[in-house]
Amino acid sequence: MEALLIRGLASLATLLVLLACSANAARPATDPNDLRMVEKELAKRDGLLKQLEATSDEVKQKCDMLAGDCLMFVRDQRDELTTGRFFIECQTAKNTEEREECLLKNLAQHGKAKEAIGFYAYHSSCLNKMLKCTAKLAKQRAGEIQEAMFNHRKLNFEGSPELAQLQTEVEIVAEKVKYVRSTLPPAADGICKDLPAIDECWKQVEEHTQKFEAELVKPESEYDEAAAQRLFEQRNRTEVSCAQPELDCITGKLGDYGADRKSRKLLDGNFDLVARRYRLAAKTTPRAAEECLAAGVARHQGLIIAHFRNYVKQTIPFFRIQLQRTFLTMHRFQVQCLERHAK
Repeated sequence: MEALLIRGLASLATLLVLLACSANAARPATDPNDLRMVEKELAKRDGLLKQLEATSDEVKQKCDMLAGDCLMFVRDQRDELTTGRFFIECQTAKNTEEREECLLKNLAQHGKAKEAIGFYAYHSSCLNKMLKCTAKLAKQRAGEIQEAMFNHRKLNFEGSPELAQLQTEVEIVAEKVKYVRSTLPPAADGICKDLPAIDECWKQVEEHTQKFEAELVKPESEYDEAAAQRLFEQRNRTEVSCAQPELDCITGKLGDYGADRKSRKLLDGNFDLVARRYRLAAKTTPRAAEECLAAGVARHQGLIIAHFRNYVKQTIPFFRIQLQRTFLTMHRFQVQCLERHAK
């Protein structure tokens, strides 16, 4: 019995050797250049696979839906090339994909190099498509994170009481400009406009803003909150100063339009009331503020128009003083109304 078993095993070994020799004899010749090209395309493909593996699962899943159609064709090509093929060294593969990859490498050495080259090249082009998608999504995600960080940091500054105070000062200066222009005759409409000093000031505001925002977008390891605070304050102080040149220019030219020392005192009184009116309006409801301002205009508008017409006809101190006194009365009325409604 033992002798029969030994003879059987010897026969099987002889058969396997004969089969191997037959297979080697039947193996088509493969161009060495093709084999080198296979190795080149394989290395390229494997490098792209590593890049894709380094991408987050969330991004890869999105790109599977957006740009991953070609991966189905990759699987179909691999199946077509490997179906029915057998190499004993591929039988120990852990999964189907690993087995098919093993079969592809062996096929390249058995007369199928060009087919393998084509497969790896197509797979690489598909992976490049996927990587473009993942890079785009990653860039978008990084931009979203940076924007959220920027907005959060900026909000911390813009919600500060200091900024609210500075913005109030800017608005008050604008209200003063609006008021003093309303007291001037039509001949003075063009004065103190397009001032170079204002243009230069706003350029400085823009420069400070860019520096401030550049600090806000820095990564956490580089972000300097104290530096951002300094840039923020510098920007705001400059912005407040931008409104002042126009007001200074107009008040400096009032002497050309009938202003004297007495009318200047009335002007300062009106400026004080305009500032108080703005601050009080911020402490009332929008509806109450609107009603108070409208009531003051309705009560004094007729007299203001009459005095303004007289002043336009003769831009002398007497008529300017009359006009400013009427404005003073109207502003005082509005302030008193707002005081009753202020929170």
